[in-house]
Amino acid sequence: MSNIILLLIATFAFSISPPCLIRSPQPFMAFKPMEVQAAELKTSQSMMGSEKAQTATQQTVPDSPTPATVLLEWYERNPWVAGRLHAEGSPLDEPVIYTPSDQNFFLHRDLDGNPSEAGSLFLAEPWKEGNNHALIYGHNMKNDKKFGMLLKYSDAAYGLSHPTMHFDTLKEEGEYELLGAFYSEIFDVANLEGSGDRAKINERYGNWSSLSELDFSAPYPKGDIYEKEKSIQDGNFRYYYYTDLSSRKDFDHYVSKVKELSLYDTGRTAEWGDKLLTLSTCSYHKSNGRFAVVFVQHHKK
Repeated sequence: MSNIILLLIATFAFSISPPCLIRSPQPFMAFKPMEVQAAELKTSQSMMGSEKAQTATQQTVPDSPTPATVLLEWYERNPWVAGRLHAEGSPLDEPVIYTPSDQNFFLHRDLDGNPSEAGSLFLAEPWKEGNNHALIYGHNMKNDKKFGMLLKYSDAAYGLSHPTMHFDTLKEEGEYELLGAFYSEIFDVANLEGSGDRAKINERYGNWSSLSELDFSAPYPKGDIYEKEKSIQDGNFRYYYYTDLSSRKDFDHYVSKVKELSLYDTGRTAEWGDKLLTLSTCSYHKSNGRFAVVFVQHHKK
């Protein structure tokens, strides 16, 4: 039965500034709500219902919710949930949303789409299942919610004792290890998203009563949308433009800069074929400051 489930899934802070860094580029991503995967997952769970009932008397400890079950519950509230981000020994356990045609839609909205200064964690464009890099933004909240706890990684003792981060999707459970943590800033201030941009997003979608009414899907880009920005030669590392690491040159450069800028040595590196996970939030060490933590999932040889 476990093989059937795997097959089905496989087919298928209160004073804050925007963590999105830059205005969302033109729509492009070929990512749609996971109706098929979710429906198949619910079917497989239903099929297992009678089987679990038959073996219930043999179980001494109740089953805890599986990662897929948690994701499904979030998905039923918001069809644009792409994954779950959680860390061991940390309060961080949040849904991650992906709205490719409007990356920042949930910047100031909660999981249900209601206005919220805390907002939601969301993926930067471009992203799709199987990519070797996922960049996730979140607000730096004073109560440790969202990415309020992320700056704890500026302390080597904390980072080295909490090296594991999980980013799970309906397709797979992803475990990553700490690669580096560093302070940065936005070097292209003119591109920062402001209140006017937020108003335009609200105007664009008008009145709606259910998130299922909104369509954020768009075609996947044929090339690197930030190729021009990556080519800027002024000595500054614009990590927020490295969402696409499909080029080995970009991948190696990104890893090299993360290791160079990291506040401490984690004892790890990353090689071509590995996957990276970058978490980014605001930092107040300087105007338009940012703090990023990067994790690596080593390729299984």
